[in-house]
Amino acid sequence: MIFTDIERDRLLREKYKILEKLKTDWILGLHHNYWVDNKFIYNPVFDFSIATKDDLVELNGINFPQFRASCVNFNDNNLWRFNDYPKHWDVLNIAKDVEYKNNMAFVQAVRKMYNLGFKRRVLFIVSTEFKKTQNKNALYQSYLKYFSSKERQLFNLILIDSSSPAFDFKTLSIFYNNAKIFCSTSLTEHRPRLPSYAITCGLPIVVSSSVSTLFPVDLRKEPYVFTVTKGDFSDQIIKAINFFDSPDYSEKIMRPSIEEFSEKQTVLKFNDFLIDNFKTSLTNSNFNNLGLRLARHIGFNDHLVSSVGICMDDFLQFILKNQHEILRKVILSEDPELYLKKMNLVTNYKFIKSKIKIKTRVINIILKNKFLYKLNNLMQSRFK
Repeated sequence: MIFTDIERDRLLREKYKILEKLKTDWILGLHHNYWVDNKFIYNPVFDFSIATKDDLVELNGINFPQFRASCVNFNDNNLWRFNDYPKHWDVLNIAKDVEYKNNMAFVQAVRKMYNLGFKRRVLFIVSTEFKKTQNKNALYQSYLKYFSSKERQLFNLILIDSSSPAFDFKTLSIFYNNAKIFCSTSLTEHRPRLPSYAITCGLPIVVSSSVSTLFPVDLRKEPYVFTVTKGDFSDQIIKAINFFDSPDYSEKIMRPSIEEFSEKQTVLKFNDFLIDNFKTSLTNSNFNNLGLRLARHIGFNDHLVSSVGICMDDFLQFILKNQHEILRKVILSEDPELYLKKMNLVTNYKFIKSKIKIKTRVINIILKNKFLYKLNNLMQSRFK
């Protein structure tokens, strides 16, 4: 059973006694969603951690079982896979409209690329959650200002107001399957999902040094990743496209990077890790959708990618009290966490939240009425 560090910090601090009881029948893991933790203190209530070598530094130098991967290494091979079809776009960038994505740098890189006479097809999709627009208008104005109508036939900017995520994964994969390379201009992200999908499809990626840490050190090199060190992405974009167009590009050449982010390959490594450390294997376990499920929380609001709205307390009690046959049915369902919610086996988080709101409102009304009652008595006594 694998929890996230966000669940640990916000929901499990007071529940370690329950977790200790679970350890009778379960091996407990911790997936590090925060990515980088240079002051990590190992807590033996969790038997192992899932984090890469770059992500985790134990403050006291304690050795503990660590599976060196993250959710981005479990990309679904049925969706994200190599193909040798003709490509429509030379460059793909998909990003949220948030400051840390450094989106204007991509517009500038394309402008410089076109100035050099390297006019290739580019698709830039920028999604904004409703009422959370950051720089979308500035991007659009720059796009209109710096690119002619003819150039805009090559450089497609799509601005989307949508819930998050803007696309289901099957739709999203269409863009990747029709592009030569992927570029992300973020200077601060460490292990983002979107570039990892490109890697699993066999695309070279152009990213900053920070994002390049997606790869283990031995793969952190060309032709898998074209790293930008001085903030100008155009030269590396051109270099990556030229590599893709050359006879050197092939599935065989890209195979090491593809397998590093393949769910099939990572599950095999994870199974070996469990055998080596706990003398157990993943036989009859559920490997569906691990790229999402490992980093997904429970105990918070619903979110298509990051959260399932069921109550953590009820979830823990459900695991403790139910027989193996029931638990086995849940585990082997298509998506265990969503199955728990769908079948109402665990209390819905929104239901609990709404009860708290109603209860709070009733208490406020009672207190307000008591105050008015006392005020009325006080006024009456003064005017007697």
